[in-house]
Amino acid sequence: MEQSVNLPSLLEAVRNAPDGVTMFLHRKTGEVLRISDDVLRRAQLQAPDARDDEEFRAAARVVAATEDDYLPLPNRLEVDESALMEAFVRELSNPMMRTMLARELTGTGRMRRFQDRVVELGLQEDWNAYRLEGYLEFMRQWCRARSVPYFE
Repeated sequence: MEQSVNLPSLLEAVRNAPDGVTMFLHRKTGEVLRISDDVLRRAQLQAPDARDDEEFRAAARVVAATEDDYLPLPNRLEVDESALMEAFVRELSNPMMRTMLARELTGTGRMRRFQDRVVELGLQEDWNAYRLEGYLEFMRQWCRARSVPYFE
């Protein structure tokens, strides 16, 4: 039987995973494992690790397990932030704010400009809540697509 996972905690693991690290969800326990890509490669090659620490042992368990026992969590970059920003702008009721933010959504540096304008317009709390809900919906869809039970 699979353990239900805490969706906000799962999202936090995804959002806080540094580059060069893969996060895995153990379906049976709901435990999230954090394994560096380097250690995971060594475990896949069955290369002895001089450290032979808990991370290497966890990587070896992931490699030896059946395909569905451990699920790699999505990378935080899989969430389409640009689409979230565009949707946020479309849903604004104030046409002036909508226009000002829409101008920031093109070209290089758009995310930084968008963030700056959000702060300038006093919409930071609204944007943060909207963005969080977008990430949570992404994780809900990820869980449903893999039949992972979750709670919020």
